[in-house]
Amino acid sequence: MIPSVSYLQISPFDFQPEFNYNYTNKDQSIDKQYGGYPCHIPIGWFRHALSLANKYPNDDSWFNHSNVQLQWPIAYHGTQSACPTTTTRQQKMNRVSNFYLSTHPNGGADEYTESFHVSTNDMQFHFQLLFQCRVKPESFTVREGIMNTGHAWKVNQPDAIRPYSLLIRKSIV
Repeated sequence: MIPSVSYLQISPFDFQPEFNYNYTNKDQSIDKQYGGYPCHIPIGWFRHALSLANKYPNDDSWFNHSNVQLQWPIAYHGTQSACPTTTTRQQKMNRVSNFYLSTHPNGGADEYTESFHVSTNDMQFHFQLLFQCRVKPESFTVREGIMNTGHAWKVNQPDAIRPYSLLIRKSIV
């Protein structure tokens, strides 16, 4: 496990490593459509897929990959916590009446995340975290001018947001 994930004290059982993906290759700039909305690829980030086992029984249309009507579009959320456990995330979502996500990981959600540092032996790393989420269609309003890049989606229903990946961007300090 890489230092950033162990630093966060997240259980390996919270992840599905077979769906991890390395977006740090700059040549992957092709954007796609999900649920009729553009999905902007998180270039420069590494995706750690969250385990979805038994989280949404009998409901997999939200996660479909073929840009169908019922598919939930993708958005990103920058976190201010150095330890984004499922319980903490859910508690925050239940307390907040308006929840904002960004259509863009870079120049959008990343500007709302707090970075943290991890030291290993003689190296120091700087990390940022984002959640890659699916958002229920027609559960959000589009807000322009809030993000430097892209749009903000304002969501009033916490259950209309389903985080499915933890994105990590690393740089050496």
